[in-house]
Amino acid sequence: MPDPEQVVLDVREVTLPLALDPPAAHEAIAPLPALGTPDDAWCPDNVEFIRRIVNDLDARADVFDIVTAATYLVLAWATSTSAAPVAVPIDPRHPLVTTK
Repeated sequence: MPDPEQVVLDVREVTLPLALDPPAAHEAIAPLPALGTPDDAWCPDNVEFIRRIVNDLDARADVFDIVTAATYLVLAWATSTSAAPVAVPIDPRHPLVTTK
């Protein structure tokens, strides 16, 4: 196994558009209260869930600010059935934890 200090990785940087709060997400989530418990943590929307439950941020805008200010290293964990990418902020001053 090579010395980790000597390893050079072939990487590339790409810039992708973000849809942080699209109307389609609200349409998809709208039926959930009727299907489960109306007070489920992710209701009424994902951004509020991230702000309130997971990160205890003061405002919805804080979620958008953190996401758009950060540069992420995207790691892909591939299995035989799917790939689950994980985005890790390069700068630790841009933490945002979410389960969704």
